[in-house]
Amino acid sequence: MNGANVGVSPVTYMAKSSDNLEILVTKPGYMPQRAATGTGLTTCGALDAIGACIWLVPLIGLFFPGAWSQEQSIFDITLAPLES
Repeated sequence: MNGANVGVSPVTYMAKSSDNLEILVTKPGYMPQRAATGTGLTTCGALDAIGACIWLVPLIGLFFPGAWSQEQSIFDITLAPLES
């Protein structure tokens, strides 16, 4: 996960809601597989951004984790054997 070894499958990994994640799954004899996820604004974050435009209030809420969420939270990655 982002270059760090986080365990053996199946893995549960608790990420910060504001983190972009790159996942690399490897196993000897199998082709490595990659997956990635980014972040998106939650409803609360979107309302904060809209409120800042209307009332010219600083976007303070966007600096807190509650304004962001992972685009994808569950990954199902299947490894394919290496071709001989």
